[in-house]
Amino acid sequence: MTALSISWLAAMLLTPSVYWLTPERLRSAVLTGITLAVPLFISPATCLFLLLSVAVCWFCYKYHASNGAAVAAASAIQLAPLIAWRVDAQLPLPFLAGVIIPLGLAYIALRGVHYVVEAYRGGLPDHSLSDVADYFFFLPTIIAGPIHRFPQFVTDARRRRWNSEMFSEGLERILYGYVKITFIANLLISTMAPKGISAVATDGSQFALYLGMFSKGLNGYFQFAGYSDVAIGFARLLGFRVIENFNAPLTKPNVQQFWSAWHISLTSWCRDYVYTPTFSLTRARWLGILVSMAVLGLWHEFTPRYLAWGLYNGAGIVLWHSWRRAAGERFEDMLAGNPLARNAWRVLAVFLTLNFIFVGFVLVQHETLGGGLNYLARMFGLAG
Repeated sequence: MTALSISWLAAMLLTPSVYWLTPERLRSAVLTGITLAVPLFISPATCLFLLLSVAVCWFCYKYHASNGAAVAAASAIQLAPLIAWRVDAQLPLPFLAGVIIPLGLAYIALRGVHYVVEAYRGGLPDHSLSDVADYFFFLPTIIAGPIHRFPQFVTDARRRRWNSEMFSEGLERILYGYVKITFIANLLISTMAPKGISAVATDGSQFALYLGMFSKGLNGYFQFAGYSDVAIGFARLLGFRVIENFNAPLTKPNVQQFWSAWHISLTSWCRDYVYTPTFSLTRARWLGILVSMAVLGLWHEFTPRYLAWGLYNGAGIVLWHSWRRAAGERFEDMLAGNPLARNAWRVLAVFLTLNFIFVGFVLVQHETLGGGLNYLARMFGLAG
């Protein structure tokens, strides 16, 4: 099921109507019931995993929130299915043969880790088991995120009231999302851009490969940003403001700012639950960055290509920090008194950042790491 499927469109159409027509005291139960029914019809495995996540989280919070070992075990239980399915995709595991992968598995697992870690840290508000169930069985974010946080969810749940302005915002946001997916990504970039590239560059030439790299990078952004817009808009139809997932990443002048604006719910998760613990233990910022970006890559897929992609971007962030400490701040101070030079430098910095990011995307746009490296070698004129 995707945001373009008939079943998802039907769910977005019917759920808000049923939800707001239901008496206030029953709305949470109705929404949880609808969310349970949708994956139960499409993927029963999703329901089982959601129920497991709720049970593990509540048990940990209620009885072992202050026990570090119990929290670690609860986190491992949340992550184990995700890791198993990621490994199974590369090295089939006999015990998973024929088992259907739960929808939104990667997002559900990270929400579970967030919950139990925050329970250990004392960062959760007072709540009930039904609040936990509502959090995990929240239909708008099950399939494609964002990885919203529990405290904000509970706050919204307790404050929700019919708000015509917010409902209108939700409809508008859903429209923006579908325009990004269907018109910009599918029509302009996927269908029309290849014809334009063929018209201005010889097929297989370095320039054609370069334009192809940019085309695929832009397509990836508009597809993903569009799906996030649909989820965020759907949530607003129900009175919830979930975390924004993108903040104009293609306009950022360096790799650090890019990754702070791209898939924000995931990068902020990695910052809070991977980078911060790693840095606290080692006091090595560079190691925390590399480990965080490696985890970000492997979250997508347990393959050499995604590990290489994560480490490539991590190395880019580390090098940018090194350059900024060594000369970057002085260089920017030198440009401060010259608006024309400062603006020209920003445009160049954005262009260079996009090139760096899109080169990295090539590594994961082919079935193997070797395929991506071969594409880059041909694009840079290092192979025939």
